[in-house]
Amino acid sequence: MKKFAILGVAVLSLMLFTSNSFAFLDDNSVDNSTNANANAVSDNTGNFSNNIVFPEAKDLTRNQIDAKGYRGFNNPAEINYPGMPGYFGVATPGSSFQSSKTALIYKDVFTEEELKNLAKDPWGSKVIVTPLVKEVDDKDKAEFMKMMLRKPGEDLKVEIVGYITVKATGKNTVSMEVLAEAALAARELGANVIHITAEGVDRELKAFGWGVGLSYTRASISDSEQGGGVAAGGTGISGGSAGYVDMPWFQVFALKVQ
Repeated sequence: MKKFAILGVAVLSLMLFTSNSFAFLDDNSVDNSTNANANAVSDNTGNFSNNIVFPEAKDLTRNQIDAKGYRGFNNPAEINYPGMPGYFGVATPGSSFQSSKTALIYKDVFTEEELKNLAKDPWGSKVIVTPLVKEVDDKDKAEFMKMMLRKPGEDLKVEIVGYITVKATGKNTVSMEVLAEAALAARELGANVIHITAEGVDRELKAFGWGVGLSYTRASISDSEQGGGVAAGGTGISGGSAGYVDMPWFQVFALKVQ
């Protein structure tokens, strides 16, 4: 009987030594680190029990980050440029504009040479001609051009040969230059009179800003990646100006008066 008991104990001991070994912790959970074939197992806090760390790994279902992982870097500060100033003053006509009622007080008849001298800047204005006739030969062009503010008298024979609109394109072009361009265009149609029917200005708001400065920007993040900071600074100067620019324009009838 004693022999059977000893044999049983020996067989049980043999079975225990040939099976997988397990280590039990205080909370009766199994420590898989004793298993040669164990895989990484994480608990509800995201901690891996066997401390296996995957490069750039992050558990997207938990807040725990086991490695540095991919992360966004804080944005650097922006350096702003000075803004364009606005102008809200009274919109009175500028020095470029002069009414034809004033401009023709002392002289309203001009020769071709005088008109060309007045229109000294060919790029300072734009002439829009709506002709009723073709351009005439030089021999049929008028020697003198008259500028009128009223319709010619009923006792005169009047033929309209075209409609002309002329407007300044340069900020330094004045009214008399624009009128001279209109008269020269009317002369090409055989007219000897221009009847001024409308005048005004195209008003544009011009603004200019500038700035000079030395500045820097710096961004940093803590070693623990729990916080970061952005700094910017510098010194400099800035300035600007704004105002209205008037571009004179006129509308005229090109007339052949006899």
